Amino acid sequence: MTATSTGLAIKRLTAPFADVPRQPGEPFPAAAHLSLRLKTFRHILRVILPPRPGATLVDLGAGAGQFSRIASRLGYAVTAIDARPRWTLAGEDARAAGAPDTPAGDRITSITTDLRDFDRLHEFDVVLAVGVLYHLPLSDQLALLRRSAGRPLVIDTELYDSTCIPADRAWRFRPAPAVDGYEGALCRETGQAWSSAADPEGFWFTEDSLLHAFRDAGRSEVTILDPPYHSAFGPRRWYILHG
Repeated sequence: MTATSTGLAIKRLTAPFADVPRQPGEPFPAAAHLSLRLKTFRHILRVILPPRPGATLVDLGAGAGQFSRIASRLGYAVTAIDARPRWTLAGEDARAAGAPDTPAGDRITSITTDLRDFDRLHEFDVVLAVGVLYHLPLSDQLALLRRSAGRPLVIDTELYDSTCIPADRAWRFRPAPAVDGYEGALCRETGQAWSSAADPEGFWFTEDSLLHAFRDAGRSEVTILDPPYHSAFGPRRWYILHG
């Protein structure tokens, strides 16, 4: 365990699986990337946050429910929150995620609402914010970090690194003026199913600023999986907040 200048205690664990190899000039391996995320999440729940009997979990921005299904099958009673009605995957995404339909035995309650309007986070043992933070404006991300304080929060998020963004995707980004010391960039949302349901732009933290945000939200400890893996935009990482 190490401490940073933010006063946040950091525990670093080796990522359980290697990043997906990429070949220059080849399309981004989206299905393999999703499969890696799902395997890593399953490892986190098995090794770092194994459920006790009766444990509950809320999946914010649950989308097609892949992560909800994993949590349910590992023993959590899951509430899945998404602003869109539950949607399914097809093709390679479906094969990477497993069966797109929820088996009858899975304990999943789906609620269609904006995660910002869901005020029951205190009722759950674990909160998930997987692939969702960077789709929100900065103020809403900070509010979510504060609202979830006091219980484990699992985050999988993109990180802003201007040197890693491919030229054909750079048009979506514009560096944002530092707000309260938080640095990063605004990213234009596309309106597709994987993007925000309501916001035209999301905020992408630099990693140092994200760690400061964790501390400012009242967190005292974070587990980080090293090294980061890579999306089509650059570095992406798993964090598990405690305290």
